Amino acid sequence: MNNRLKSLLNSLFKFCLAGGLISWLVATGRLDVNSVSALFRSSYFFIGFFFIGLNLWLASERWRLLATPQNVPAGSWEMFRLSLVGVFFNYAMPGGVGGDVIKAYYFGKDHPQARAAAITSVILDRVLGLYAMILMAVFIMLLDHTRVFAQPTLRTLFIILILLAAAFSLGFLSLFSRRIKSRGWVEKILGRLPLSAKLLKLYETAHRFGLLRARVLTALALSVFAQSVSILFLWIAGLAAGFNDVPLLTYFLVAPLGFMATAIPISPAGLGVGQAAFLVLFNLYLGHPSSLGPVVITSQQVMTAIFGLAGAFFYIRRKDRVSTDELERATTTENSP
Repeated sequence: MNNRLKSLLNSLFKFCLAGGLISWLVATGRLDVNSVSALFRSSYFFIGFFFIGLNLWLASERWRLLATPQNVPAGSWEMFRLSLVGVFFNYAMPGGVGGDVIKAYYFGKDHPQARAAAITSVILDRVLGLYAMILMAVFIMLLDHTRVFAQPTLRTLFIILILLAAAFSLGFLSLFSRRIKSRGWVEKILGRLPLSAKLLKLYETAHRFGLLRARVLTALALSVFAQSVSILFLWIAGLAAGFNDVPLLTYFLVAPLGFMATAIPISPAGLGVGQAAFLVLFNLYLGHPSSLGPVVITSQQVMTAIFGLAGAFFYIRRKDRVSTDELERATTTENSP
C-alpha cells in the first residue's frame, strides 16, 4: 500500500469517526445545536472571539520561543500566520501531514538556518503543552480534593495524572540534564530502539533546547496562560448557552482532562472525540446528565475553525505553497536519518 493511499484511508477514517460521534450526540440530544449557536448570536461572541484569538497567539508565541533558539529573526506576526495555517490544515487536511508539520515545513523554508530545529520545536511545543495540561489538572484536583477522593473514577484519574506528571518530569530531567547527557545513558537506550538514528538526532536537538532553561520555563508558563484563556472561553460559551449555574472552577477541573483527549490525533482537530470526552467528564463532575460539555467544546472548535479560515488565506497567498503530497514527501525526506 503506497503512502498516498495510506494518507487517504487515514483521512477517511478520521472524518468518519468524527462524523459518526457527532451524529450520535446530536441524534441522542447530547449535543444541542441551538445551544452551540447561542454564543454566535449573543454579545458574548466578541469576548469569545477575543479569547480564542488570544489563545492561538499565546500558543504561537510559545512555539516562537522554542523554534528560535539561535536568535533566528522570526517575529510574532510571522509565527502567528504560520500557526493559523497549521490550524487550517488540522481541520481541512487531517491526513499524513498535519498542521504542525506544515507550519514547521514552511518555517524551515523561510529560515533555512533553523530547518533542523523546526520539527523538534513543534514536538517540544506539543509536549510542553500537554505537560501544562497535566500540571493544571493535578493542581485543580488538589484544590477540590474532597470531591475527587469521594468518587472512585475521579480518584483513579487523579492517580493516573500524578503518575503522568512524574513521568513527564523525569523525562524532561533526562532530556535536559547535562550530567545525564555526559554519562551517555540516554544514547545507549535510544541506540537499541527502532529508528535509533532519528531518535538520537531528535534527542540531540531537544537537549540543546533544554539548555535554554529560561525559554523552556517561559514556554511552560505561556502554556498555562493559554490553557486558562481557553477555559475562560468555555465558561463564556456555557453562559451564552444558558448554563449559568456551573461555577468557573468546574470548567478548570474538567477542561484540562478534556483537552488531553482532543490532543489524541484520531479525528480532525479533536472533532467528535472532544465532544464525547467533555460529555463524560462534565457529567461525572456535575453528577447528572448534561449537554454542557459537548456544547462548549463544539463552540470552541467552531470559533477556532473561523481563525483557520484566516490560515487558509495566508496559505493561498504564499507563492511557494506546494501540494500536500509534495509536503509529505519533503518532510519525510528531511526527517530521514
